Amino acid sequence: MKKPSDAKRSKNFIQWNYHILIASFKKIDLNIIWIIILDTIFYLASGCLILLWFQRISAKIQSFSLPSDIGLVTDQASQRLADQVAGLNLSIRLSFVLLLIAIIFLAAIIKGMIWAKTKKIKLSFNLLSKFLALNLGWMGLWFLVIYMAIQLVQQQLAAFFLFAVLFLSSYLTYSLYSDFMENQSIKRSLKSLRINFKKIHYFIVPYALIIIFWLLSIFLSSLLRLDKLVFALAAKLYAVTGLDPSFFDAGPSIEFVVLLVVSVLANPLLRLVTYFSRYYLSALASEVEKL
Repeated sequence: MKKPSDAKRSKNFIQWNYHILIASFKKIDLNIIWIIILDTIFYLASGCLILLWFQRISAKIQSFSLPSDIGLVTDQASQRLADQVAGLNLSIRLSFVLLLIAIIFLAAIIKGMIWAKTKKIKLSFNLLSKFLALNLGWMGLWFLVIYMAIQLVQQQLAAFFLFAVLFLSSYLTYSLYSDFMENQSIKRSLKSLRINFKKIHYFIVPYALIIIFWLLSIFLSSLLRLDKLVFALAAKLYAVTGLDPSFFDAGPSIEFVVLLVVSVLANPLLRLVTYFSRYYLSALASEVEKL
């Protein structure tokens, strides 16, 4: 039997992807409005939790005072001071873990609703509870990997490593969530991740195109000054919740960076691209699994 030429295989691959793309877009309905709203709420709420946590931690650190002359402190007072520092350090670490759990819980509720609407599956308490269990393990794992990257990787390579981790987690998460929503089995959805590596050649081009569209949406937002509008609206929204708005005008502070990242992620153009991507990639993952 004569083998198909490279050009023919390439053409068949493009046609196959095109049919999946069109079929997935045909499933789009008015849920687009709710999904974009829910997505935006998730990023705004997550940013709010992070900023509130940071303000509380900053207040605790500022209220902690060291003696003016540390050399005159007695051994007993020095031990008490060391215990207070250790207690403050433990309090920060525990509160940070609670912050991550709160974000994971928020993601399980909102992202669960989004994926249920995307896959047109009836939402139930059983589904959300399983999705929460999946997210506690999955997102917890990636938070741990990011933490280890910050602690162990050299500063010159940290940015590259973090980008690689974020890309890999995004790449795997789409397939994981898609498979879970179809089968509602944590064990089976985790096993399905092997396909992302075994059949990676089916995903490279689609993901590359989606990344390009993500970058284009960010560029267009900057060109249309939509990014500044979203930033200003987010700052006003956070000010209403009691967060100090002066933080957002202070330049490159942690609060400013958090708000900047949130305003980018909550940008309507990026949310729209993500919405279409979610439909396409979930359909692609389902079709690749059948091959």
